[in-house]
Amino acid sequence: MSSVPAGPPAFDVYRITVARAAELCGGAVPLSRRLRLPLADLTRWISGDDTPPIGIFLLVIDVINEESRRPRLHPRTDQQEPKDSG
Repeated sequence: MSSVPAGPPAFDVYRITVARAAELCGGAVPLSRRLRLPLADLTRWISGDDTPPIGIFLLVIDVINEESRRPRLHPRTDQQEPKDSG
């Protein structure tokens, strides 16, 4: 028996990652345009019906990294969230 807790199945990692990228881009349509991919492909990956090719998956991770670096407006004040000072 392993002492390492089981994480989500690999299939879920793809689904969750593509869904997060779509969320950060404002939806599946903007993400499909950004990646120049058919919306139907993204929909299958987000629903978990299929997994993206590894090259596309790496591009999705790049999108998440890029979008995570952008300043976000605070939802209640429409001001930028403060940066971490540490």
